[in-house]
Amino acid sequence: MNRKIFTGFVCVLFVLMCSPAFAAGNFYVTPQVGVTFLNDADLSEGVEEATLSFDTGYGAGISGGYDFGMIRVEAEAGYRKNDFDTISAPGEGEFSVSGDITAMSLLLNCFVDFETGTNFTPYAGAGIGAAKVEFEASGEGDISEDDTVFAYQFVAGVGYAFTENVTLDVSYRYFATADPTFENGEGKMEAEYGSHNIFMGVRFSF
Repeated sequence: MNRKIFTGFVCVLFVLMCSPAFAAGNFYVTPQVGVTFLNDADLSEGVEEATLSFDTGYGAGISGGYDFGMIRVEAEAGYRKNDFDTISAPGEGEFSVSGDITAMSLLLNCFVDFETGTNFTPYAGAGIGAAKVEFEASGEGDISEDDTVFAYQFVAGVGYAFTENVTLDVSYRYFATADPTFENGEGKMEAEYGSHNIFMGVRFSF
């Protein structure tokens, strides 16, 4: 299924980039920072299951792409980190746990800009790629493992043009991955990664 999504996404981008209707445009780069709200993650190790919750985290990224006038295509490198809050398991209750989970991602995004005739330009889009998800737990039996998995995001945002070449960019991003798998010294543990993100950046066109 992931391969079909990727193939379709690349085909759409190829058609758009080769279309004469989008022949003129500008290159741009966007550094950005934001906050990350990571969903509770179900952990499974054989028949044992637990739920891990997280504190509010932070993220940062940089993207570079080409604005075709209505369609924007870009490559994005991102980083997100959330500390553990609590872990709960059936029959064991809930208790605090130390550690964190990080995701370093590389995505190919495609956005559609909706011109309003003002300095405000709403947009929406999506991206696919890969992410290295790293799981670090401290305490008894420290764990430090990572897994590289398929990643995707859905984005809705708005840009405010201060000048022709400088745009303030604010966006909501749902970022998630295929379930990463980690070794914990006794076997394999499967986790989940899905997050809600609010990012702010400045888009520089040239």
